[in-house]
Amino acid sequence: MALWIGSTSGKEEEKQCVKSGGKLSCIPDDINWSVLRRISLMSNQIEEISCCPKCPNLSTFFLGFNRLKVIRGEFFQFMPSLVVLDLSDNRDLSELPEEICRLTSLQYLNLSRTEISSLSVGLKGLRKLISLDLEFTKLKSIDGIGTSLPNLQVLKLYQSKVFIDARSIEELLLLEHLKILTGNVTDWRLASIQRVVRLASCVQRLEIFQLSAEVLTLNTVALSGLRQLVIEGSEISEIKIDWKSKEKEDLLSNSSPYFKHLSILL
Repeated sequence: MALWIGSTSGKEEEKQCVKSGGKLSCIPDDINWSVLRRISLMSNQIEEISCCPKCPNLSTFFLGFNRLKVIRGEFFQFMPSLVVLDLSDNRDLSELPEEICRLTSLQYLNLSRTEISSLSVGLKGLRKLISLDLEFTKLKSIDGIGTSLPNLQVLKLYQSKVFIDARSIEELLLLEHLKILTGNVTDWRLASIQRVVRLASCVQRLEIFQLSAEVLTLNTVALSGLRQLVIEGSEISEIKIDWKSKEKEDLLSNSSPYFKHLSILL
């Protein structure tokens, strides 16, 4: 729908291909890869990709909501201009080929709701990547992400198997351009995050597991960008709001006694 709305002329329509929701079981043979800029094959039944298309102009490719299990490396060989790749909601997709490193122009990668459990070695080549969505995956570690993807601005780890601990905090602090972070944390690491204001201020979506204390303390200055908070496996009796900042300048200019962006609390 978004691609169709974006069409302004017949010439523009020739540069995009939308075949969503058509119950396709494979990539159609009639796609003119050489001229297309945008392709959407979302909401089909495609299980495997083994072709090797040459698409020098392709910038956006939507493959979400399919049944992908395998993507062969040669598929990514000739996509030098690809900026957006959406592979979300492919529930059986467990790994990416190393050849994904050939997508040197890629900036946005959505792997949410897949079976991805580790970061592909090939991701290290995606130096221009600024947004990586790994929510609702089986990812267990983000080791090396700080040096492999130094330009990341958006990192989504909510409902993955990654818990923000001392090691992952070190990795996240290497991401100097980080602006949006979602993730999971246990109560004994929550205080550590809130002490690092630069990191905490990026948090928009947070799930806290297994609170051992009866009182949960949240700092509105540190977690100023929080939009959604989920608390599970806990028996807390009180949520305490701390709106004071240790730095007087922050307190005077930026602090607020409430979470102005928080809209969901579960």
